[in-house]
Amino acid sequence: MDTLIRYEISILNDQKLSQSEIAYKVGANKSTISRELKRNSDGRSGEYRAKLAQKKCTLRHSVKNKKKTFTATIQEFIERYLKVIEEAFYSHRKEAVYTAGFVANIVYDGIRADKEIESLQNYLELEQLRFHNAFDFSIHATENVEFNVGLPTLLIQPFVENAILHGIVPKEENGHIEVQFDQQNGKLICTITDDGIGLSESKTRKENSVTAHKSMALDITKKRLEIMEATILQSAEIEMEELNENNQTGTKVTLKLPIQYV
Repeated sequence: MDTLIRYEISILNDQKLSQSEIAYKVGANKSTISRELKRNSDGRSGEYRAKLAQKKCTLRHSVKNKKKTFTATIQEFIERYLKVIEEAFYSHRKEAVYTAGFVANIVYDGIRADKEIESLQNYLELEQLRFHNAFDFSIHATENVEFNVGLPTLLIQPFVENAILHGIVPKEENGHIEVQFDQQNGKLICTITDDGIGLSESKTRKENSVTAHKSMALDITKKRLEIMEATILQSAEIEMEELNENNQTGTKVTLKLPIQYV
């Protein structure tokens, strides 16, 4: 058995999970888990136990450091949007409602899929006003999606923002953004598709501009997903694809997240 899997089994066993639950999380059968736990209880060498304890300590320390990094990064978002709330309540009610909900979601570990859709709807409507209807949009969820399925807060919106700022806005004509949620093979799948200028052209324009905005969305999201993976021992993926067919450019971002309920 792979050493990493043994570490995972040991950690999950420390968390008082049943053998069935451990088998499901590591993708092994129950009899294999039972044998491994028995071998551990029958007694390993002192050297093995020391190495195992050291590995657990290192993993926990790594997760703790990544959480601190994320907390420091997100603090800037919180402070900025709290200021926006104060200003928005004296201007447009719709902006205030969206911003208040946006910041409220930061406080919690996750947001339900239906609430995320509502938040994205409000955000895209505001951006339509901001850019004078330079684009239209659609948000869909397939019938497979359970609406009590959760996803991390502040995960989807930055990619939608990138689609607007770096894909749609630089176009000469109006554009379209599509956000879709699906649930397949134990994953919540979110795709953000735009018919903007595409990744290559966007990169070229940024390199030629001294005032280009540097997006941190991908770096922040990768760090957050690393924390998620280390915490729940399940993988998450991000895929970015440039679209170019029949002279139609664009970008498609796909996030595949482990199923969690909130």
